[in-house]
Amino acid sequence: MTRFDTGCACCRDDFYDYEEWLTQRVSLVEHPLAQHALTAMRDRAAPAAAFRDCLRAAGAALVHEALREVEPDIAETESGGVGVLGPTLAKKNVALAALSSAGRFVVEGAAVAAPFARVVAADGSSLADHLVVALDAGLASGDEAVAAIAALKERGAVDIRFGCVVASAEGVEKLRCGHPEIPLWMAAIDSHLDVAGNIVPGVGDMAARLAETA
Repeated sequence: MTRFDTGCACCRDDFYDYEEWLTQRVSLVEHPLAQHALTAMRDRAAPAAAFRDCLRAAGAALVHEALREVEPDIAETESGGVGVLGPTLAKKNVALAALSSAGRFVVEGAAVAAPFARVVAADGSSLADHLVVALDAGLASGDEAVAAIAALKERGAVDIRFGCVVASAEGVEKLRCGHPEIPLWMAAIDSHLDVAGNIVPGVGDMAARLAETA
């Protein structure tokens, strides 16, 4: 059984079981497209443009999983001159929120997969009665995600789901402690953070990878 030292002060002890997490509102996105995107991002030789494309692809997979169990409404449409009843999510008031500048690329991919969703602006507008999918590229220490989700709650958000491409064990536990009611999705939970605060093995310095012009 895999156990990680998270160092999270609010935990019951210093170690948490990886398998235990996966039964407590933490899910791995194992779809081959999401896993392919992560593997491609781990390649240090991948140019910035390909790195961004992988974030978008992962965003589509993440929003797919975050909305998998949402009960759709039934709508009537016309196709070929015939009225057809079918499921729709258009009335669910889904909102997509990027939690960082890197998360913006994840949201771009999610918005293609869920074109009915509203992309949240940082304007303080109300999110009451919205199903909010909060997305980011990575979850490192977890501090920024905890604060960003608190800000979404201040805007009235109640039903929030979180997704990211790769997380550290420390980040997962910090987010679980800060917002225990929120389900989490990610393509991988890596073992720890290095002294610079980067996820190991992770994908390197996320900001630097995105800033490259190659």
